[in-house]
Formats: sequence, structure tokens, C-alpha cells
Amino acid sequence: MSSWRREALKDVCSRITDGSHFSPKAVTKGYPYITVRDLEDGKIDFQDCKFIQEKDYLELKSNSCQPASGDILFSKDGTVGKVALVDFDKQFVVLSSLAIISPQRDLLLPRYLMYCMLAPSFLEEATGRKTGAAIRRIVLRDLKKIEISFPSLPEQKRIVEILDEAFEEIDKAIANTERIIRNAEELFYFFLRSCFTNEEFTKKRCKFDQVCTLQRGFDLPRRLRVAGEFHLLSSSGKIDTHIEAKVSGPGVVVGRSGSVGSVFYEEDDFWPLNTVLYVKDFHGNNPEYIYWFLYQFDLKKYSGGTGVPTLNRNNLHCLDISVADSIETQNIVVSKVADTYEQTRAILLHMETKLNLLRELKQSLLDKAFTGELTKDFRAVGNTLSEAGA
Repeated sequence: MSSWRREALKDVCSRITDGSHFSPKAVTKGYPYITVRDLEDGKIDFQDCKFIQEKDYLELKSNSCQPASGDILFSKDGTVGKVALVDFDKQFVVLSSLAIISPQRDLLLPRYLMYCMLAPSFLEEATGRKTGAAIRRIVLRDLKKIEISFPSLPEQKRIVEILDEAFEEIDKAIANTERIIRNAEELFYFFLRSCFTNEEFTKKRCKFDQVCTLQRGFDLPRRLRVAGEFHLLSSSGKIDTHIEAKVSGPGVVVGRSGSVGSVFYEEDDFWPLNTVLYVKDFHGNNPEYIYWFLYQFDLKKYSGGTGVPTLNRNNLHCLDISVADSIETQNIVVSKVADTYEQTRAILLHMETKLNLLRELKQSLLDKAFTGELTKDFRAVGNTLSEAGA
């Protein structure tokens, strides 16, 4: 790296500014108005962006809030560290949470700078902290002082080509892995649904509340909670503990508000909070059977309310349903579902591990790219991709 230079960002860029410091009125159709949430994976996603009218756009454009092709956008507020390259000509403006950075083309290739700013070391340089630490804001003056390392333009081009090729393969592997995860989840749900629609296992017709009676959970403000051995269950699952339980385990809860329709099983005694409905009476049924029955049930369909959606137990209790006609059949269903669930979970855990490795590989390649290691032995990059399954 003896031929590499290290300079502050302000010394190798012709412009480092930010977007609008006020939020213009959004309209349904007009000029795109980009915020932090519209940046993803080095690109700008215009699909769900906001729009502003022409007079606001022209005013913001005159105030240098419009990026040009070749500029880099960097999120310095909110979700800090998101980066996108503007590699097109389009009329749009950005919010002040985004910095607009224009590299000097005789020193830096825009795509090289984008990759440089995506590297974990860039944020560490900016904050003096590891990227795992929470970073809420980087002020513009500090951003300008961040130093970056860069070689000659031909070497930058080579680094960009290697990263482009490697990231394309990694992104394909990530997409394939995510597809396997979706397919596994869908297949399990399809199998689960079949266990509760197959006439062989659902010979009994009755009302919902004859199978399980639901009851609203209990209030427990944070100030009154005392850490203990019993779990507090909310609509998002276990969130805390308390010294007292309200319900004997095993038990089942469903999300009443918040994550409406979520379903959780708890083996031990617990405290269901007021954001859930808990099964007050299983009517002699297998609690695990009831858990899977509710899990596959379209509970969200029965939520209501003019403001925040809420699941009303009265909308469920009166429903006509079909279930297993004996505890023996319920046990068979539970055994079949449990076996399939464990097989599915093993696949999902393996795929999640692979996803994490692929994402870590991206970060590793970025770190190597700006220490000169990436271009020393390009074959090693290919070997690493193969080992990660890319």
C-alpha cells in the first residue's frame, strides 16, 4: 500500500453538504423526495418515496439539495451509515438526514468511494467506536474530517470490478437462501393447515368457545414489575419477568393488540399482559393442539376497531369450527406437526446461518478492499465465495 494515499474526505471531494432542513408538504404526485428509509444496499429505492410539488422542488434545487449523477448519499441521522450511489440522471431532492458527497473525479471513482463508505472501518473512523455500538448521528463537520485510503484510479477500477463481481455472486446466494427460507416456511404452514382441514383429523363440528375460551390479559405497568421467575407475555412474546404469575402453565396466548394474531405457547406459569388474549379454558383439549390450531387460524381476519386494530374474543367465540373428535387424534396431530416443525426449524437455522455468513463476507471483503489485501490474491476471493456457498 505504499502507493496509496490517505486524505480527509473534504480534501478529495468537491462538495459535502446535506439536504433540506425543513420537510415540505408531501403530495401524491410530483418530484421524488428521498429520505434515509429510501436507501438500501447501495441504491435508492424510489418505489415508496414521498413526492413534493414543483415550487418546493425548485426551491430546494436552488438550495443545492439535488444530487447529481456520480454523487454519494450517506445517512448521517437516524439509521446512520446507509449509503447509495447516484448513477443516473433524475430530478429529485433529499432531506437533511442525508449528506450529498461529490468526489473529485481525478482522484476518486464514485463507485470506489461508495464501497469505501460501506466498509465498517468508515463508521469506526467517524465515531471512534465499533459498528456494533448504537450511532444516532454524525454531524457534517465530523463527516468531512473522516480519512479514507485510496490508490491510483486504475487500481480503484480493479477493486471496484472485483467487488462488483463478488457482490453479484453473494447477492444471488442471499436471494436463493431467502427463497429457500420462504419456501420452507410456506411448506410448513401448508402442512399445518392440512392437519386442521383434513376430514380424517377434523370430524367434530362445534363453536370456537367450546374448544378454547379466550380471556383478556392483565395490566401490569412497568413501575410495578419486579424481576422474578415468571415470564410476562405480550403480543410480541416474552418481554420481561415478574415475581408473580397469573396463569398456570402450560398456556397459550394470542396477540390482541400490537402484533395482532401472533400466537405463543408457554410451558410454565406466566403473566399474560393486556395486549394478549390467553386461553382461560382448554375444555380438556391438548394445549399444544390448541396452540397449533390457533397458529394456523386466520386470527387477523377477526380484528376490528376504528383506530388501532384489536382482536375481539367475542368475534371468535361464536364461530363454527371443525376439530379432532378425541384427545387421541389430537395427540397424533401434535406429534406429526412437531416432527415436521423440527425438520423445518433445522432447515431454517441452517439457512439463517448461511445468510449471516454471506452478509459477514460482504463486510470482510470491504475491509480487505481498503487495506490492499483484496487485490493481492484475487483467487482467495473466489475460494472464500465458494466456502460461503455463493
